[in-house]
Amino acid sequence: MKISEPSGQDGSADANDLGSTTGRVVGGRRPPLRRTFNAFRYPRYRLLWVSMAVAMVGMQMQMIARGLLAYELAGNFSAVGALAAAWGIPQFFLALPGGAVADRMDKRTILLLTQAAVLVQALGIGLLITFDAISLELMFLFGIVLGGTFSFNMPARQAYIPELVPKHELMNAIALNNTAMNATRLFSPVAAGLFIAVWGFATTYYITAGMYALAFFAVVLLPRSTAHLAGESTRGGMFSEIGVGLR
Repeated sequence: MKISEPSGQDGSADANDLGSTTGRVVGGRRPPLRRTFNAFRYPRYRLLWVSMAVAMVGMQMQMIARGLLAYELAGNFSAVGALAAAWGIPQFFLALPGGAVADRMDKRTILLLTQAAVLVQALGIGLLITFDAISLELMFLFGIVLGGTFSFNMPARQAYIPELVPKHELMNAIALNNTAMNATRLFSPVAAGLFIAVWGFATTYYITAGMYALAFFAVVLLPRSTAHLAGESTRGGMFSEIGVGLR
């Protein structure tokens, strides 16, 4: 069974790849295990994957640190729930607009802006803790910022994938993304707990900021997306498209 090669040295997807038979079962035999990682053959997808995985590690670590810090500041579990709501409510209201914006803008620009925002908020919280200026109200405000930025970040990441791999590798690329996201839920909380126990909250937030910085620089190396330019002249309004998506 022949596996098509990337169209260029940069590993970008080519229309000729669409006819590939990669991943099909031939003669009743399962494809080799190495095809599980076929999407990693494309360097640009690898950059996006690394950026996503590192950012998710930072986010999962920050979720643990945020809850423990809220309890330490307020001394009750209601504060922990309030901070979780501050992170979740913006995502509830902005998830659909975030997807619509990803359809209309350069996805690389969206990722750079949102990664910069979460980097600044993590670094800001770390500095506030260092100078003993942190408060529950500020944590709530930062939680809203984090939830809002991820409402735009995640749809842009998912929508970016089809521009970085050929069509026949799209399902594989999405599966690898989901695998990385689930894997971070296993070890990131453990890492956060260890960092907090050994070095404290401030250092943990600085480490989280470093994760976001790595994710940011990985996105810098990606090309500008162009899919949002297709059909731009015939596209309807953003809110009308959101309405269509709800039907």
